[in-house]
Amino acid sequence: MDPTNFLTNPGAEIMAAYTDVLGVYVYAFLMIIIGGYVLMKTESWAAATAVFIFGAILFAAVLPAIVIILIATCAALVFAAILIDVFVLK
Repeated sequence: MDPTNFLTNPGAEIMAAYTDVLGVYVYAFLMIIIGGYVLMKTESWAAATAVFIFGAILFAAVLPAIVIILIATCAALVFAAILIDVFVLK
C-alpha cells in the first residue's frame, strides 16, 4: 500500500495487497462466475447484464481500465441484443 496515493484512489490502495498477489484476472474470473450463476438461475440475460454492470462498477477501483472497457462493451452489446429481442423480434 502506498500512503501517498491513498487519498486519490483509496479503493485501489486498499485492494493493492490482493491484486499484487492474485492479479486482476481473478476479479474478472469472479465476475464471470457470479454473472454465469445469475444467468443459470434466472435464465435472464437482463439480470446477468445488470450483475455484470454492477460488478464492473464495484471492481472499477481494482481492475485496469481495459478490462472495465471490455466488460462494459460486452454488457452494452448484451443489453442491445435484449432491446432488439424485445422491441424488434417480439
